[in-house]
Amino acid sequence: MSDKAFKASRWQSFMSTAGLVSVIAGAIAGVFTGIVVKTVVGSSVTVAVVLGIVIFVANVAAMRRYHVQTWTAAEQRVRVLFPSAP
Repeated sequence: MSDKAFKASRWQSFMSTAGLVSVIAGAIAGVFTGIVVKTVVGSSVTVAVVLGIVIFVANVAAMRRYHVQTWTAAEQRVRVLFPSAP
């Protein structure tokens, strides 16, 4: 059996409910930012799209970081019962 089968993918955190929610919330935040920049500030569509993408990426990265930190903290609190000590 290869060791590769047991390594977690960097995309693994997106294959959960929290990952899905982070992408959807990031998309909503990016679209909202783009609309606000375009209508309130009156900038071009290009600037609005670029800022929307930046906000999307920042939001997803922040939520992923929180998700990984929370999961790591939870794993450290769990008492391991198997395999038992010799």
